[in-house]
Amino acid sequence: MVSQQAVEKSEQSANTATQALTSAQQAEQTAATANVNATKANESATQALTQATTANQLATASDGKAKKAEAQATNANNLATTAKANADKAIAEASQATSDAHQAVTTANTANDKADSAVSASQQAVQKVDLVAAQVEKHDTQINAVQTSLSETAQKAEQAGLVGIQARNLGENALSQAKSVSNRVETLEQCTVQYNADKSAVSLNNATLNDLAEGEVSATSTQAVTGKQLHATEQKVEKVVQEQLVPVQKQVADTKAEVANNKTAITTNKTNIAKNTQRVEKLVEVANAQTVRINENTRFVQAQAERITRNTQAINENRQAIQQNSRRIDNLEQQSRKDRRQARAGVAGAMAMTQITPVQGKTFTIGAGVGTYRGETAVAVSVKYAPKPNVVISLSGSADSRGGVGAATGVSLGLN
Repeated sequence: MVSQQAVEKSEQSANTATQALTSAQQAEQTAATANVNATKANESATQALTQATTANQLATASDGKAKKAEAQATNANNLATTAKANADKAIAEASQATSDAHQAVTTANTANDKADSAVSASQQAVQKVDLVAAQVEKHDTQINAVQTSLSETAQKAEQAGLVGIQARNLGENALSQAKSVSNRVETLEQCTVQYNADKSAVSLNNATLNDLAEGEVSATSTQAVTGKQLHATEQKVEKVVQEQLVPVQKQVADTKAEVANNKTAITTNKTNIAKNTQRVEKLVEVANAQTVRINENTRFVQAQAERITRNTQAINENRQAIQQNSRRIDNLEQQSRKDRRQARAGVAGAMAMTQITPVQGKTFTIGAGVGTYRGETAVAVSVKYAPKPNVVISLSGSADSRGGVGAATGVSLGLN
């Protein structure tokens, strides 16, 4: 009985030992499985670390690109600021040039007005010179007329003198004839009724002859004349003398007065001519000065026109430069925005790739991921292949919202 019990106990002990061995074997298998799982977990962790490192590298690269894009954007902003400053400066210079151009135009208009005034003054001076010349010519005409009148007056005076001389001669002849007649009458009176020895003469002894017939008065007459005839002859002579001498004296007096007036007019005209000559010389000097000012204003206007032309060219060049800078600024801003968006999309693609992890205990793993970063999105697809428990090969690809695509591949090794 004891032996059977001992045998049973031995069998129980053997069974227990067998169970314990089985349990130990199971525990060993469990431990081996756990070790394998731990190894796989380690591999998965290593792979995840590798992927995280890759993602970190991608993120670093993306961050570098982003920083580079930000630097480019900053540079572009600086360029834009500089271009804007240059544009503002160019606009200020253009405004100054425009102001200078307006000032030049105003100055040119003022110069033109002055030139027009000078031209008008010159024209007035020329008109005054013409008037003075006309007055001088008129005075010359008057002087010529006065000289002609003086000549005519002198001729008339000479003619009047000749007429006076002729009248005087006639008067003297008449007086001589009257004296001759008187002498003859006296002689006749002395010879009244007195004949000479040969009866060729009669002496009246101071007697008066009455009722004498009027004798012939001629150059060849030898007849006696009466007192009436002598008186008539004397009256005729006096009348002739009065008729000839009085007009001549009046004409001579008028001529003298006219000569005096003409001398006064000539003196006045000479004075006026001298004054007009001085005025003409002054007007000529003024006209010459105005001509010099007109020439100076013309040169100034031409210089201002050239300056306006240069300012216009500079304004056009500055306008073109401003337009080019504006286009460059717009292009830089567009490129900067494009680079920033592409960098953000690249970061989103890297984030999408890091979200795909291998499935433990599976040889092949296919996964997809989505990432977004500052308004940009991306999708990623990855294939994981584990040929050995400690080896994982991955291949990933991404596409972002900016139309960019990316690819990445890697190998992960697990070490105990």
